[in-house]
Amino acid sequence: MRAYSSHKELLKSIEQGLCVGLVPTMGSLHEGHMSLIKNACSENDKVIVSIYVNPTQFNDKADLKKYPRNINEDLKKLDRFKNIIVYTPKNNDLYKKNENSKQYDFGDFTSLMEGKLRPGHFNGVATIIEKLFKIFTPNNAYFGEKDFQQLLLIKTLTEQLDINTKVVGCKTIREADGLAMSSRNKLMSNKEREVAKEIIKLLLRAKEMYPEFEFYQIRKEIENRSKSIEKYNDLAREASSSGDKILSENYLQHADHFTRVMNEQEASRKERFVASKPTDNENSTVEKSTDNESSATEKSTTINEVSKDEV
Repeated sequence: MRAYSSHKELLKSIEQGLCVGLVPTMGSLHEGHMSLIKNACSENDKVIVSIYVNPTQFNDKADLKKYPRNINEDLKKLDRFKNIIVYTPKNNDLYKKNENSKQYDFGDFTSLMEGKLRPGHFNGVATIIEKLFKIFTPNNAYFGEKDFQQLLLIKTLTEQLDINTKVVGCKTIREADGLAMSSRNKLMSNKEREVAKEIIKLLLRAKEMYPEFEFYQIRKEIENRSKSIEKYNDLAREASSSGDKILSENYLQHADHFTRVMNEQEASRKERFVASKPTDNENSTVEKSTDNESSATEKSTTINEVSKDEV
């Protein structure tokens, strides 16, 4: 294993004609990342693992500051892999001074869920991924399905920019209690951790209901169950008093692979309904909900706003 902070030096170390895989990470590595790397190593001659906390995808400076970092531990974990190259850049290897994230148009889905709650986040994600793809021109790039909205965005990015990199989604890896592995898990309090493990139970309940119920019925059931969890209610009250938000519904909508299947098939159902729309003489009602909330103004952290420790 070799590590480089300069992309130019890293590129010199890769022989021409090799099949190259890329696994972009923000560090604080766990077994979910290891699974991505294993998949990449099995399908490519060389694998580049990037470790970089990208400032332009954070619209909250405090969130950027507290994001877990431990590069020495990360490198120890990666030492088990023989055909990988680690890229650990400083900001100035990827961004010019005072450079902002690019502005993209990926459609309505980036204004929902995480995009709605973190204005400018997806523009920052797309900016760094575009940079990495264009610098390293990987044959394949690997991302977890845990962040499915991000995965969809990156696939859309490659299509819009005609980037010849195959984007590979990999299954979610979970803790023993069912919680999806995440670098941010270590930031949770004990009470938050207890509540978080209930998420998989709700997801599995939604999956169980799907064959026999309409999507709006499933959504209502999951919302009601999430609110009825005693631990959830306790935490919600505490969070409300401190100004935080419990975002169970938004997390539930994109935290797992089967949620994608539900959404895709729900769209198919609506198409079939339009195609077979009943006549005026038939009694038929369709329930649907709309979200008319205005979108927040986009903002993201620029390079000049990052502390010197980050550059």
